Amino acid sequence: MLAITIFVLFAVIAVISAVTLVDCWLKAQHAYADLSREWALIEQGFVPVVEAQDLRLRQMAKRPAMARNSSLRSMALFPPAPARGAA
Repeated sequence: MLAITIFVLFAVIAVISAVTLVDCWLKAQHAYADLSREWALIEQGFVPVVEAQDLRLRQMAKRPAMARNSSLRSMALFPPAPARGAA
C-alpha cells in the first residue's frame, strides 16, 4: 500500500512538472513571436507605442524644507561679518 501511494505521488508530481514545462514553453514561444514582430516593425521604421498602463510617473523626492533651503539656513546661522575698518 505504501509503495502504491509513493508511486502515485511521483506520478502526480511528474504530470504537474510536464504541464508546467509545456506552459513555460508556450509562453516563451508567444513572447518570442511578439519580439520578432516588434523587431520587424522597428526595422521598417515604425516606433512602438508604450501602453499608458505601462508608464509610471516618477515621484518627487521627499526632502524637508530645511534641506532645500540650505543656503538660506547657513546664512541665518552665520550672518556676514562686518568688513575690517568699517564703522
